[in-house]
This record gives sequence, structure tokens and C-alpha cells, in this order.
Amino acid sequence: MQNLGDLKLKIDKNEVLQYYYMRNIYNTQNWLFTDYDTMLTELGGYDAQFDDRVYDYLITKLTDKRHNEIIQCLKSFWYSNDFRLNKKHFLKSIITTTE
Repeated sequence: MQNLGDLKLKIDKNEVLQYYYMRNIYNTQNWLFTDYDTMLTELGGYDAQFDDRVYDYLITKLTDKRHNEIIQCLKSFWYSNDFRLNKKHFLKSIITTTE
């Protein structure tokens, strides 16, 4: 820690831009919940999304419309044979709106 000034860092601008894009623009965190950040707040923080509270939250917030949108996304992914779920599988309403 005392020698931080001596470090010679080479920052790859393309890697920084790629990270920013993947984290902030191509982010898919709202595909299941209409507002991921609100869900985290209401559940009590980041770790809460990994325990059983998230199921109760989803059940109380899930509408028939949202349920059908999620099903369509999953079908699109399944039939694509892609390795990873991504924005191309989502309906426009999934990635652009909150309910």
C-alpha cells in the first residue's frame, strides 16, 4: 500500500469501455423483475436476492402480463440454441419499461 505511486499501470481503454457497456448498457438485470434496484431495496439488500424472500417478492409482484413476457423471453432463448440469455431474446417491453 505504501508503494502505490510506484505502480506502472497500463489501462486498456477498450477493456474499460467494454466493461462499462456490459455493466451499464447491455445489462439484463430487469428481465425478471420490473425494477431490479427497487427489488433489492424492498428485500433488504443485495444478498436477499439469493434467499427465499425473492420468491415471495416475485409472486406478489408478478402480473399475468409480465409472466407472459418472461415466458416469451425464455422460449426465444430456448429455441435460439444460444449459450447465454441476452437482450436479443427479450421483448422490447421487458427491457424498456417498468410496471
